[in-house]
Amino acid sequence: MAKLISFMILCCISTFIDAQTVTKQCRGFRKLDTTEVSLSNCQKGICKFPRGKTVEVVLKFTPDREIKSLTTNVEANINNIQLPWIGVDGASACNSIFNENGEKVSCPLQAGQRYVYKNRFDVLTIYPRIQTIVHWALKAGRHDLICFEVPVRIV
Repeated sequence: MAKLISFMILCCISTFIDAQTVTKQCRGFRKLDTTEVSLSNCQKGICKFPRGKTVEVVLKFTPDREIKSLTTNVEANINNIQLPWIGVDGASACNSIFNENGEKVSCPLQAGQRYVYKNRFDVLTIYPRIQTIVHWALKAGRHDLICFEVPVRIV
């Protein structure tokens, strides 16, 4: 019986670990915990983004300074050229910020306060079926506040 319970606990832990989105930290930034970033249809390995569908991103973060405004920067590397993700790159992120209780908040963001960024974006049918690296950052002015990269296959 104890072996069965141990096996069930191990399976639950393995499922939880495998459910985390695999991201790469951008150069020069603190390492993100795997529980801080989540993309729909993206548990491990290369994320699959079906054309014509919507993908949701959830990013938990704590700014180290007050943030007056926040902009989303999303680019895909195609043939070594960074191309903006249509419909989300350059948009204000302030309307997509929540506190840990799920209540919508807006900029300015307070230093030391934990926030959750939630956004949805379309994978347009005009996008080519390719494998790429998607660069996702929240920018405060000209500087990235938080940044990650994720391998993606557009299918």
